Amino acid sequence: MHNHKYTKSKIDKYEEELRKKETIITIYEKLFSNHDVPLKCRLYVAEILYKEKFNVYLICNVLHVDKSKFYRYLKRKNTKVWFEKETELLTPLIIEIFTLSKGRFGPQKNKDQIRRKRL
Repeated sequence: MHNHKYTKSKIDKYEEELRKKETIITIYEKLFSNHDVPLKCRLYVAEILYKEKFNVYLICNVLHVDKSKFYRYLKRKNTKVWFEKETELLTPLIIEIFTLSKGRFGPQKNKDQIRRKRL
Protein backbone atom coordinates (compact mmCIF):
# COMPACT_ATOMS: atom_id res chain seq x y z
CA MET A 1 0.00 0.00 0.00
CA HIS A 2 1.27 3.48 -0.87
CA ASN A 3 1.80 5.93 1.89
CA HIS A 4 1.09 9.25 0.15
CA LYS A 5 0.27 12.35 2.08
CA TYR A 6 -1.94 14.68 0.13
CA THR A 7 -2.03 18.10 1.64
CA LYS A 8 -4.58 20.73 0.69
CA SER A 9 -1.93 22.71 -1.19
CA LYS A 10 -0.85 19.63 -3.22
CA ILE A 11 -4.43 18.85 -4.13
CA ASP A 12 -5.00 22.49 -5.14
CA LYS A 13 -1.86 22.40 -7.27
CA TYR A 14 -2.98 19.21 -9.06
CA GLU A 15 -6.46 20.61 -9.61
CA GLU A 16 -4.98 23.79 -11.13
CA GLU A 17 -2.77 21.72 -13.48
CA LEU A 18 -5.80 19.68 -14.47
CA ARG A 19 -7.84 22.84 -15.21
CA LYS A 20 -5.03 24.20 -17.39
CA LYS A 21 -4.80 20.96 -19.37
CA GLU A 22 -8.57 20.80 -19.76
CA THR A 23 -8.52 24.37 -21.07
CA ILE A 24 -5.78 23.51 -23.56
CA ILE A 25 -7.77 20.49 -24.75
CA THR A 26 -10.92 22.59 -25.14
CA ILE A 27 -9.03 25.19 -27.19
CA TYR A 28 -7.59 22.52 -29.49
CA GLU A 29 -10.99 20.87 -29.86
CA LYS A 30 -12.48 24.19 -30.97
CA LEU A 31 -9.58 24.96 -33.32
CA PHE A 32 -9.52 21.58 -34.98
CA SER A 33 -13.22 20.77 -35.03
CA ASN A 34 -13.15 22.37 -38.47
CA HIS A 35 -12.05 19.52 -40.75
CA ASP A 36 -10.63 22.01 -43.26
CA VAL A 37 -7.40 22.19 -41.26
CA PRO A 38 -4.79 20.33 -43.35
CA LEU A 39 -3.59 16.99 -42.03
CA LYS A 40 0.01 18.21 -42.10
CA CYS A 41 -0.88 21.01 -39.64
CA ARG A 42 -2.78 18.64 -37.35
CA LEU A 43 0.15 16.21 -37.34
CA TYR A 44 2.57 19.02 -36.51
CA VAL A 45 0.43 20.13 -33.56
CA ALA A 46 0.07 16.50 -32.47
CA GLU A 47 3.85 16.19 -32.41
CA ILE A 48 4.19 19.26 -30.21
CA LEU A 49 1.59 17.96 -27.76
CA TYR A 50 3.20 14.52 -27.79
CA LYS A 51 6.55 16.06 -26.82
CA GLU A 52 4.76 17.80 -23.95
CA LYS A 53 3.74 14.36 -22.67
CA PHE A 54 0.05 14.51 -23.57
CA ASN A 55 -1.68 11.16 -24.03
CA VAL A 56 -1.44 9.97 -27.68
CA TYR A 57 -5.01 8.68 -27.73
CA LEU A 58 -6.31 12.03 -26.48
CA ILE A 59 -4.17 14.03 -28.92
CA CYS A 60 -5.30 12.01 -31.91
CA ASN A 61 -8.92 12.09 -30.81
CA VAL A 62 -8.96 15.87 -30.32
CA LEU A 63 -7.09 16.61 -33.57
CA HIS A 64 -9.01 14.04 -35.63
CA VAL A 65 -5.89 12.12 -36.64
CA ASP A 66 -5.55 8.33 -36.85
CA LYS A 67 -3.04 7.04 -34.33
CA SER A 68 -1.35 4.96 -37.02
CA LYS A 69 -0.94 8.05 -39.24
CA PHE A 70 0.57 9.95 -36.33
CA TYR A 71 3.10 7.22 -35.57
CA ARG A 72 3.97 6.91 -39.28
CA TYR A 73 4.46 10.70 -39.39
CA LEU A 74 6.89 10.55 -36.45
CA LYS A 75 8.78 7.62 -37.97
CA ARG A 76 9.01 9.19 -41.44
CA LYS A 77 10.07 12.52 -39.99
CA ASN A 78 13.23 10.90 -38.65
CA THR A 79 14.20 9.19 -41.91
CA LYS A 80 15.40 10.94 -45.04
CA VAL A 81 13.74 10.08 -48.31
CA TRP A 82 15.87 9.25 -51.35
CA PHE A 83 15.72 12.73 -52.92
CA GLU A 84 16.85 14.39 -49.68
CA LYS A 85 19.84 12.04 -49.56
CA GLU A 86 20.56 12.66 -53.26
CA THR A 87 20.35 16.43 -52.77
CA GLU A 88 22.70 16.21 -49.81
CA LEU A 89 25.23 14.29 -51.92
CA LEU A 90 24.92 16.46 -55.04
CA THR A 91 24.95 19.94 -53.47
CA PRO A 92 28.74 20.16 -52.96
CA LEU A 93 29.28 18.88 -56.52
CA ILE A 94 26.84 21.42 -57.99
CA ILE A 95 28.54 24.24 -56.08
CA GLU A 96 31.95 23.07 -57.32
CA ILE A 97 30.80 22.95 -60.97
CA PHE A 98 29.08 26.33 -60.65
CA THR A 99 32.25 27.87 -59.17
CA LEU A 100 34.58 26.34 -61.75
CA SER A 101 32.36 27.50 -64.63
CA LYS A 102 32.10 30.95 -63.01
CA GLY A 103 28.33 30.62 -63.25
CA ARG A 104 28.36 30.34 -67.06
CA PHE A 105 27.01 26.81 -67.47
CA GLY A 106 23.31 26.35 -68.05
CA PRO A 107 21.22 23.53 -66.58
CA GLN A 108 22.02 21.00 -69.32
CA LYS A 109 25.77 21.58 -69.19
CA ASN A 110 25.66 21.42 -65.37
CA LYS A 111 23.81 18.08 -65.59
CA ASP A 112 26.40 16.75 -68.06
CA GLN A 113 29.25 17.81 -65.77
CA ILE A 114 27.60 16.13 -62.79
CA ARG A 115 27.20 12.89 -64.76
CA ARG A 116 30.87 12.96 -65.79
CA LYS A 117 32.11 13.58 -62.27
CA ARG A 118 29.88 10.87 -60.77
CA LEU A 119 31.02 8.18 -63.22
